[in-house]
Amino acid sequence: MKEFNGFANNGKPEDFKGIGTKCPSDGGSFHLFWFIFLKDRQRLVVISCFMEIREQARKLDMHLVKDNISKTHLIEPDACSGREVFLLTVVFSNPENKSRRERIRQTWGNVTAFKGRAVIKVFALGRPVSENTQSELEEEAQNHQDIVEGSFIDSYQNETLKMTMMIEWVVTFCPNARFILKTEENMFVNIKSLADHLLGLETQSEDLYLGRVIHQGIPTRDPQSPNFVPLTSYSETYYPDYCSGAAMVLSQDVTRKVYLVSDQVSTLLPSDVFVGICAQRAGVLSIHSARFSGSRHVSYNRCCYKFIFSSSGNQWDESNKGLVLSNVTEISTQGGYLCRTAHCHYPDPNQPIQLPEFLLG
Repeated sequence: MKEFNGFANNGKPEDFKGIGTKCPSDGGSFHLFWFIFLKDRQRLVVISCFMEIREQARKLDMHLVKDNISKTHLIEPDACSGREVFLLTVVFSNPENKSRRERIRQTWGNVTAFKGRAVIKVFALGRPVSENTQSELEEEAQNHQDIVEGSFIDSYQNETLKMTMMIEWVVTFCPNARFILKTEENMFVNIKSLADHLLGLETQSEDLYLGRVIHQGIPTRDPQSPNFVPLTSYSETYYPDYCSGAAMVLSQDVTRKVYLVSDQVSTLLPSDVFVGICAQRAGVLSIHSARFSGSRHVSYNRCCYKFIFSSSGNQWDESNKGLVLSNVTEISTQGGYLCRTAHCHYPDPNQPIQLPEFLLG
């Protein structure tokens, strides 16, 4: 693997079901660069297919099926109702990890607006095994109104179900969210830095599928591995380029396109790969940004953390994590600080992020 420097059918409108079936496919992966080798007629079919998906995404209206979709959620906040949302952050969380959710609420996830535009955060999770945990979760949801809980058991094997739930919830209950950030509970995200970047794209905010792009990812064929992908689910040697699920941004139109073609893609795939294949089938290209760390931890540096979009927190000591997050949150609100360090360093010193000149003092 190299890095670049079906939903529950209940609730899906019949008009949109299977919209992408006319798109040419090579059995799970459709490589866009093959277009140049196709005959003109085949190329026109592909272009026509992508245009049809774009039009269906534009017209997608889930109002008539909201009630049916709500039945698949045990907990559902009214976070986006009647609001124009600039950035919606969906944090994948484990039901048992209340302390992590609280830490995010108190630090990087406490941003509610940026330059007059609404910023919202919700946590996506599945059902816990323990009834006591479920009761605690319901109380937490009542207090914070920021939890979306699916009816499936929350587990590593059900991560892709969580992804499909997220996408369905967004297009149904947050159709006015301009951008959607999907991330994990063990990540740090610089919401202000990311929002500022997205604000610069506001006039060109369609077809955005942004993150740390994984190139030539290889499916795991070991049946004993929790990441096992059978040939019946994906038969190609490499995955198409896709954005790491640690933190990635989708524009609203891309989220809708992924929703429309999702029933063509096996859910027995890693959740981020699932999104990547759906995006490719809809004619959407992944866009790489080195300001996303992917699943890697970026060594703490005041300058660096003001510039990056995300970093994995896996290597942070729990006793210091809250302090680091608090410091970073404070930094992101102070525009006058001048950086004097030229690189953000990953554990691999050969993979620096070069800071732009305007951040160098």
